Amino acid sequence: MMRTATSLIPNLRRLSWTDTDQSRYVYIRLFLSPTLESLELDFFFHKPPDFPFLTLLPELCPNLHSMSISKHSVISLSEDEGPSAVQTICQLPRLTALECKSSTISEADLLRLSQLKSLMTLSLGIPSWVSSDHGSLAPHSSRTARDCAAISWFCNLRNLHLRAYSMPIITSFVEPGCRPLQSVVFDISEAPTSASLTECFSALYSSQCDKECSTMRSIEVRDSLSNAILAVSQLLPNSKIITVDVFKPLFAFTKLRVFDLGVCLSFSLSDSDLTVMASSWPELEVFCLNDRRGWHSSASEPKLSITVRGLQSLCALCPRLYQIAIVLNALSPCPITSQSSRQAALTRNLAVTRLSLGDSRLANSQDVACALSDIFPRLRRISAWQYPLDTLPKGRYYRKLWEEVNNILQQRDITAVAQ
Repeated sequence: MMRTATSLIPNLRRLSWTDTDQSRYVYIRLFLSPTLESLELDFFFHKPPDFPFLTLLPELCPNLHSMSISKHSVISLSEDEGPSAVQTICQLPRLTALECKSSTISEADLLRLSQLKSLMTLSLGIPSWVSSDHGSLAPHSSRTARDCAAISWFCNLRNLHLRAYSMPIITSFVEPGCRPLQSVVFDISEAPTSASLTECFSALYSSQCDKECSTMRSIEVRDSLSNAILAVSQLLPNSKIITVDVFKPLFAFTKLRVFDLGVCLSFSLSDSDLTVMASSWPELEVFCLNDRRGWHSSASEPKLSITVRGLQSLCALCPRLYQIAIVLNALSPCPITSQSSRQAALTRNLAVTRLSLGDSRLANSQDVACALSDIFPRLRRISAWQYPLDTLPKGRYYRKLWEEVNNILQQRDITAVAQ
């Protein structure tokens, strides 16, 4: 056993330890004390029996609230290698936040962790032993844990961040139990399908009690293919196209403030679809659909699209918005710029100063700049057709048109200052 010693800094509240030399970890004991509330360990090696301070944490740091273990950590072991880090973590009586950057947790340790009732924030990599086949996954992992833990499966979680190879693996983790989640972040390696997204969103809704749906504040889903672009020369299968039906399970989260979806899929949404979404989430502050990625819609495809008028309706229904990323079809004249529209009272958003419009198409830069200025009087810059979108057909052409819009906005600001 490690010899005890007095802490060098008896009032220390937060400790972050990063090292590549295994032998130096013996000195971490000198910094552990009952006042410690946050501990971050960055292991670049393994074998926890070499770190006896782990088993002493509940005794030495009983007030530890937050813990982070690095990507190269020893989250779990086989039974003959001694107790895992998770077993020690589950003995910390006040632990509310845990981040495990590795994806090596065992099924047994996942079950142990699910019973930690003090845990409110969890960031976890779903391990490789989980099958990507949703059908075979449930009996061997999440459902087994649910059967053993009944309704105690992470029952007090508020904030959940999961990393996995595919969306079905995320879905299998979300399904068990009933918890009042407030925010979720799902990071996946491969692009989902519209069906797998719908299934995940349905599971997320089902995992909440009806009375708890109003607690959800933030939903973020993204894959790792941020630089991938879909071919737009062919009609895409339905599995690659997101419609409003994908989002319907989430409409019950009426207090949602952040919705950020970034996936390598195409979108087919209309002004009316956008109105339905905005009506369901009136407290939205951040609304991003494929920020910096685009919607990969072809001008020749018979798809629905969002116009400037739809954007205006979004802002009218969600007055708290300060960050927006969508794709517009501004190839036709913007009706908002007509004389009759100008005479009508417009809902203006004073919080948005930048827009991310992906692969939005336009015909008349002056027309579009005027219409967007009416909605966003403080708009300063629009980001559109950034790399790799500018490598698509006509990408550089449309990017140039949007730069013209930015120049008009800039000149407007100069004129306003001069006056």
